[in-house]
Amino acid sequence: MNVKRINVLLAGLLFLVGAVRAENSKGVFSVSAEKTVQFKAENETYETHDLAQWSVANEWGEANKDAEGHNGWYVLNHEEWTYLLASGRVDAANLNSLGTINGANVLIILPDGWVKPAGVDDFNTAYMSDGFGANTYTTETWALMAESGAVFLPCGGSSTDGSIVEDQTTLGAYWASDAYSSDNGYRISFWDGTINDRQYEFAKANYYSIRLVHDVKLPTGLEGNQQPAVSARKMLREGRVVIEINGEAYTVFGQKL
Repeated sequence: MNVKRINVLLAGLLFLVGAVRAENSKGVFSVSAEKTVQFKAENETYETHDLAQWSVANEWGEANKDAEGHNGWYVLNHEEWTYLLASGRVDAANLNSLGTINGANVLIILPDGWVKPAGVDDFNTAYMSDGFGANTYTTETWALMAESGAVFLPCGGSSTDGSIVEDQTTLGAYWASDAYSSDNGYRISFWDGTINDRQYEFAKANYYSIRLVHDVKLPTGLEGNQQPAVSARKMLREGRVVIEINGEAYTVFGQKL
């Protein structure tokens, strides 16, 4: 048996599994102690409008995330938004801030365990004093941020009738999927110098932005930096020695059968 070739195969398998873990963990955001999500790249558009009433957010709530056409995408509830932005994530206060991307005002949210990429300035969380000027990115520098897993929510304004949009470039208002009362829904919002994660007295008939997420679960065997279980054995098959690794057969020269 060629022990060196077995070690090479095992190392290769561990490398591939590690790569899967790194890819799956990019852009992952905790929204509760048990749940992590990834964000859709853009806000939703409904009937050519960028804003929607609360009923649309509720329809896309977690209870309906696997409904026809939803494909696992859904809207966070207000507790999940609050956990994400303020109260739950480790170092949550340093993982979101206001900023601009090519001059457009946005809320920037960093993923769990974020590592600043080379080529961008330090992330500034002093939005209370600096407002949208806290962080400034060009197309090129934001591409580096996006590669590191960061997401942004653009200002989309609000509307009371679905046609006239107010504060379109200076206010970001995003529905949560659950109701505060029979008439009002929850939303999070941000404007120059303020990120408000727990607003609730807003009429369900109003029109605000909607951003979808989907659940992400890292492979169980990889959580906590655990090594995956690997099973390897030597065996005879049709008169020749083969190496079986986790149910897959290889020759002693490393060729998969």
